[in-house]
Amino acid sequence: MRKGVRITDIVVESIDNQGKIRKVLLTSEIWITSLIRGPWKGSFVPLFQEGQAKIIEKNAALDNLKKDPRFELAAKLFIRDLKTFGSDPKAQDRLMRTGSKFYLGEPYFSKDGVEMIKKLPVGQNTLAEELDKLWDKKTKTGANDEICASHDLAPLYGAALGIDWKTLRSDTKALMDITNLSLEGEKKPQKSLKKSMSRVFNTMTRGKKPDDPGEGKSSG
Repeated sequence: MRKGVRITDIVVESIDNQGKIRKVLLTSEIWITSLIRGPWKGSFVPLFQEGQAKIIEKNAALDNLKKDPRFELAAKLFIRDLKTFGSDPKAQDRLMRTGSKFYLGEPYFSKDGVEMIKKLPVGQNTLAEELDKLWDKKTKTGANDEICASHDLAPLYGAALGIDWKTLRSDTKALMDITNLSLEGEKKPQKSLKKSMSRVFNTMTRGKKPDDPGEGKSSG
């Protein structure tokens, strides 16, 4: 199976009764009613069982990671930053601050979180194994310094974390939530401070001090 693809996301080509080639998505129904019951069930049953086990393993691992209340938003921001690395200086800054060649670490995820993420199943391997394979492939071609955040890493991390970029980028609320997420080391402007500074400026331009007891009152 292709890396990161669940057994129910596999698309195959089939020839219909009219001799035309058409694409077929192997849904759960097809697996259960046809593939693991048909004449080739000896080949498909082990694949189905392994695929189901991987799904259960990944869901359990993700549930454990989600015990951190900020994990889901941080993971979505992580994918968003990888996809917009070339056009968003703030995304570049956050990713470079991880100090990781694969951009995996703080400010997105804690050290413990990183270790758990590396163990997530991706296809038949773990995420860590897939990252090592990617590095080895780039090294052999002399392009290990050309790992693309958007095209190489984002799909791999998306598969591991269960985040689909096409779905995420069309989710206005999710994008707003991750935009407002404050990561470690990032400071958001405080509304109370902004309001206070505005009041000081306004009173100074009117020639009064902020503590002037007559401010806002009539002289009568």
